Amino acid sequence: MRVHHIINDICLDRGGAQRIVRFLHQGLSEHDIDSYIVALNGTTGNLSNVISIDCPSPYSWQAFWFVYQYLQKQCLPEDIVHGHLFPTILYIALAAKMLRWPGRLVCTEHNTHNRRRGTIIGKLVDSQIYPAYEQIYCISSGTKNALRGWMPDQADKLRVIENGTSLPCSQFKPRTPKNKIIIVSVGRLNKQKNYTAAIQAMSLLRNVSVEYRIAGLGPEETALKSLCVQLGLTDIVKFYGYVDDIFAFFKQADVFLMPSRWEGFGLAAVEAMNTGLPVIASSVDGLREIVDTPAPCGILVSPDNPKEIAAAVKTLLDLKTRLIYGKNAFNRSVEFSIEKMINRYLNAYNV
Repeated sequence: MRVHHIINDICLDRGGAQRIVRFLHQGLSEHDIDSYIVALNGTTGNLSNVISIDCPSPYSWQAFWFVYQYLQKQCLPEDIVHGHLFPTILYIALAAKMLRWPGRLVCTEHNTHNRRRGTIIGKLVDSQIYPAYEQIYCISSGTKNALRGWMPDQADKLRVIENGTSLPCSQFKPRTPKNKIIIVSVGRLNKQKNYTAAIQAMSLLRNVSVEYRIAGLGPEETALKSLCVQLGLTDIVKFYGYVDDIFAFFKQADVFLMPSRWEGFGLAAVEAMNTGLPVIASSVDGLREIVDTPAPCGILVSPDNPKEIAAAVKTLLDLKTRLIYGKNAFNRSVEFSIEKMINRYLNAYNV
């Protein structure tokens, strides 16, 4: 048996799904499963058994044609084809139907929200996608509930397999006191990540010694930098672009902030927690599952309320509070190992 992961791209600066596919590919290979990645766009890096057709866009007709040919020529009836992200999951569903391909199709649902949800056209499109798959893996209970609400006839196929990630820290190491509290965020500079609200919150903290560092690239970069100039925050808010060593970035910080409007899981939050950072996160499905625990590891806030974000920062100015939340955050993070995720996928594949 072979597993073919087909995805829009595997560029690490474009989202958590790309990282999860890389982790899954490497983990399956270590368990002697023949795993392959097919990316429709972007570069492949140094991974083995990975190809990219490097289409100008995954939304091009060439991308669909390649998926069709790949399924026809490279995939055997005993193989598993594992789809990730739209439009790739649509291409796989259509190609398999046209070819009457007899193998197993599975996909992972990576988010709680997309532009198709709540639209007539989106319903028509998704009615062509999800029925084609025998199993749909959801990265959190929130992701599962959102998809079940949108496509209730597919409820029996949905299975939660939480994301896992690299956890380099084996024990909690408390931060030392600082004169300036460093708050960090990691993620694409786009509407979902909601950095506008975070920057507005920083404008309410002028009388507090804080610095806000944002790691990531994306279409809202120019607008966000302009907002910082407008609010006079250029000395407080710093843009770091794509950061290769994200754990070193976290270790310089005191608080992790994730103000997303929606989130399927919150991979960056888990990685920050592993370095002992307390979390300020939006009270949305996905993030709430990670942060809202009996032993508090963070503060949940409304993503639409900069005042709540600022108030949460003020709460975590207290070193004792940060240490308590940070230790709990570390303890929570170790529940999301790559190996645990890999084993769950192996079980789901019936390997």
